[in-house]
Amino acid sequence: MGLAPLLAAAECAWHQGVDLYSFADNRLAKAVEFHVPFVLGETSGWPGGEQNPPSDVGVIWPMYELALYHYQGRQKIPMPNSTHIAMTHRPEKFNRIGLGTLTHAIEGLS
Repeated sequence: MGLAPLLAAAECAWHQGVDLYSFADNRLAKAVEFHVPFVLGETSGWPGGEQNPPSDVGVIWPMYELALYHYQGRQKIPMPNSTHIAMTHRPEKFNRIGLGTLTHAIEGLS
């Protein structure tokens, strides 16, 4: 799962005045949004085919709050899939990156 460390690196860079989040027309946001349905078990449309689903189906990594905080909170870019997974799986657990609900949840998001 490379998206979580990429988001963490982008957040660290943001605080140093470097915007990695917007690289390649917000490609990281698009990747996170694309990934959510597969994590939740909707494997139709999966690039590897439905017979070869992603190995992380059902594994919710602690990264969606951070993506929401930056893209929807700071940049006002809608993140419907990330909103859905964050709201239905709060609080985020710790897994190398985590505790995103504590550190990055957007107040009033429902």
